[in-house]
Amino acid sequence: MRIILYLSIFLINGVVLSQNIEELINQGDFYAEKEFNNKKALELYLQAEKIAPNNHDILWRISRAFVDIAERTKKGTRKNL
Repeated sequence: MRIILYLSIFLINGVVLSQNIEELINQGDFYAEKEFNNKKALELYLQAEKIAPNNHDILWRISRAFVDIAERTKKGTRKNL
């Protein structure tokens, strides 16, 4: 009986984390693609990465956000993010 309880808790926790990651990615995508606010998108992607550090979709979005930020930064004004 305890095994079923533990498995249920584990599965529910996994679904909740998955939904949180998906929400963070969707919000980040909104800021990147609709608002052109890549810094805000990067913040959200980094939050998602803390939950799922080996998720290649998140890592790709983080790298894309860094490139987009760098491309929009004028030469001579680049500074640490």
